[in-house]
Amino acid sequence: MIEGQEVKETQDVENTSEETAIPETKEASPADGVTAIEVREEGTSPEENASDETTSRIADLEAQSKDFQNKFLRARADLENFRKRTEREKQDAVKFANRMIFNDILNVLDNFERAVGSATDPQDPFVIGVVMIQRQLLDVLLQNGVEEIEAMNRTFDPYLHEALAYEPTADHPENTIIEIFQKGYRYKGQLLRAAKVKVSAAPVVAEPEPERDETTDEADPT
Repeated sequence: MIEGQEVKETQDVENTSEETAIPETKEASPADGVTAIEVREEGTSPEENASDETTSRIADLEAQSKDFQNKFLRARADLENFRKRTEREKQDAVKFANRMIFNDILNVLDNFERAVGSATDPQDPFVIGVVMIQRQLLDVLLQNGVEEIEAMNRTFDPYLHEALAYEPTADHPENTIIEIFQKGYRYKGQLLRAAKVKVSAAPVVAEPEPERDETTDEADPT
């Protein structure tokens, strides 16, 4: 019995030694589910690389933002200048057209003044009607910025008056307007039509005649 047991125990030990053999080791590979360790340069890290890229990207975006802002400001300034220039040109065109119309109206007004001046009876209903129309024209011109230039007894101004004649006289200071041939007008402060006037000049002083020598005349045999 003892010998049989010893044989059986010996067989169990041999079987156990065969089953508990240490398996061979294998190198890890990505296929086995093991992640390989990446080798990076010494002194750098993923956080530092990402920070440098972010800083560079921010700097580029800031430069683009400033460039877009400058372009926007220049475009807005150009648009504002264009708007002002267009508005100014429009106003100038309106003023030019108004000047032409007002000049034509002034010619009609001159005819009304001549008609009134030649009337013999100021109380004639026809003359009164003409005077009323003349005043209406003056009111319309005044409401639109047209005003008469004061000229009578004023000092001659070549920018406002046009001298058609000069008259030597001692009754007025020299270079004074003494007669108006045609009234002048301004339009919104600018000359619309110069007044045509007569201007006083210094009186001409007659030179005294030289005295005759009577003794010379008597001695003359002729």
